[in-house]
This record gives sequence, C-alpha cells and structure tokens, in this order.
Amino acid sequence: MDGSNCGKDKGAVIEEWLTGDPECDAVSYRYECGGIYHHNCMDILGCRDHDCFWDCEDCKYKET
Repeated sequence: MDGSNCGKDKGAVIEEWLTGDPECDAVSYRYECGGIYHHNCMDILGCRDHDCFWDCEDCKYKET
C-alpha cells in the first residue's frame, strides 16, 4: 500500500525522529496506522534535494 494514495485514516503522529540534516527538516514520522513517512534530505555535495516516501510495511489495514 502506498501511503500517499491511501484513503484510510492514518491517525495522529505517535513518534518522530531525525533522519539526517536537521537544517533541512529531515524527519521521519510514524502514524497510528503503522505507516512511516520519511522526509529525508539528501545533502550530497551541496545538493539539498529531498527523498520523501512512505513505508507501509506495518500498516494495520494491510490485507493478510
């Protein structure tokens, strides 16, 4: 399941942690649904691009 296209209720953020450069808001967020949104900064040789993606491996809505 892709969190960016998910219509299910993600709930509140229950945990967050730095995943890189704090100047560039590089933080990951775990939601009540089990999904994690990574907002990572790829600071490679001055390039401050972002690699933002969902990890829905632990989704509580996932079909078994």
